[in-house]
Amino acid sequence: MGFMVHVFPTLSVLSRTDLGLGPENSIPERNILDKIPTHLLAAIYGSALPFASEDEHLSVFVLFDKPAMSEIWRIVYRLILEEIHTPRLSVIQAAILYLHKPLKDDQSYAVADTPFIWSFMGSVVGLAHSLGLQLECGMMGLPAWEKRLRKRLWWALCIEDKFLSLMLGKPPYLRSSEWDVTELSDDDFIIASQPVVPIANMKLPFRDMARLAVVAEEIQEKLYSLRASQLLAHEMALSVETARPIFRSLTVWRESLPLASATGHDLNDTIPGAPSPYPATIYNAYLILVACVWRALLRTTVKSSEPAQIIHVEDPADATVAFLNDLRWEFHHLPEMDFRLDHGHRENGTMVGELYEASLGCADTLVDFISKLAAPSFGEFWHSWSRIGFALMTNFLMLLLVQAPDFGKAVEANRLLRKWKRVLDHQHRAFPAFLLAKARLGSYFYIGLEETFYLPPHVQQALQQG
Repeated sequence: MGFMVHVFPTLSVLSRTDLGLGPENSIPERNILDKIPTHLLAAIYGSALPFASEDEHLSVFVLFDKPAMSEIWRIVYRLILEEIHTPRLSVIQAAILYLHKPLKDDQSYAVADTPFIWSFMGSVVGLAHSLGLQLECGMMGLPAWEKRLRKRLWWALCIEDKFLSLMLGKPPYLRSSEWDVTELSDDDFIIASQPVVPIANMKLPFRDMARLAVVAEEIQEKLYSLRASQLLAHEMALSVETARPIFRSLTVWRESLPLASATGHDLNDTIPGAPSPYPATIYNAYLILVACVWRALLRTTVKSSEPAQIIHVEDPADATVAFLNDLRWEFHHLPEMDFRLDHGHRENGTMVGELYEASLGCADTLVDFISKLAAPSFGEFWHSWSRIGFALMTNFLMLLLVQAPDFGKAVEANRLLRKWKRVLDHQHRAFPAFLLAKARLGSYFYIGLEETFYLPPHVQQALQQG
């Protein structure tokens, strides 16, 4: 029950038809459960366990005899490795759920992921290709429920690939030129025994996430890929022109959402134990993408230093000695940051100010949104990249402070950063997914902002005042 209420709406990787589910039957019969492969059943249980305390039949049990969640996920992983040699849909279902498994303790939430998650993602993509999920199956001679499931599984993988690659700074595994699965439609969410699905709200969030993943792919390819970064790093006008259609895509996506989610004000009206009217995690994903676009535009406002000269020495030992002799650890020896404010060309300076002002507005919206999240919404942020997104917000706010073009904007950036710090100080107590963002921000303040970054004089003055 917990899985279908909390996980399925935004990660529709199960077939309700295959499980015998419907409006009047939300829990599979025992004979159906007995037929589910162990690796998939364990993954379903592992995904639903964080919500077990909300079930009246399980709440007392999990409070006094908490299941070993880490052991359940170890079983899932071991069985996936065994079954991956003879792939089935159930294996990729379990693998996708494994990508989103909760971490074992609060300390794990405070540190960055190891390279495993991206390596495992590659294995899941290979498994999907082995099963032919990248091919449109509408004309294949398969049961209707399997066609719907295969299509949703592919889009679930696309969502994970696009968001993870963008947030981890990795080249995506999936290229749009290599698959032809069509966009999700209402027909991909029907239950065979129900011509019209009365629980239509369960199909919308996953579809919206799939459409948002397409925009995430565009952002990664056109603004953050290796070639795009090299081309746009110092080209402000070209970067702006590249970002315009992306912003239009984000606007179209935003305007297509249910009216209630358009303001975000209903997010705090959630009834404990029930999903919110519209998952806050999806709106948060949209805000992260907006921040990524502004972050790409801001890099053009600061000119990087020239790369250090490479020392050519015949003897490698002499090269090592020369390197160590020239090495300095004092941060005040770093070159001064040169803001590209050409006073002789007013258009350039005006554009920098406008870009920065708009970025501040985006950051203000981000901080305000997170500060208003209520406890019932926290359970929606189980996506593997949720905590990475919160850490990205920390980096974005710090970037705004370091790159503030003048004193007034530095004051505003510092105010937002301090507000973000207070939000994390309070919200992390209820939700450990904020711990990575808090740890990253805390490390900057612990070491000292002046020791971590080179701060222009007007930024230093803004910090001293507040």
